[in-house]
Amino acid sequence: MKKENDVVDFDLSLLSLQELIELYDHITDFLQYLENNKIENEEENNE
Repeated sequence: MKKENDVVDFDLSLLSLQELIELYDHITDFLQYLENNKIENEEENNE
């Protein structure tokens, strides 16, 4: 059985200004979370 790829059409032009602002806030929060919870590479720890 062949699994088909899921494709998401993400058109920012369909969002209102308020939705764009909320999306931006969510993305920046997520990026900050990733930065705060970064797992260091073992090679970097040994140097």
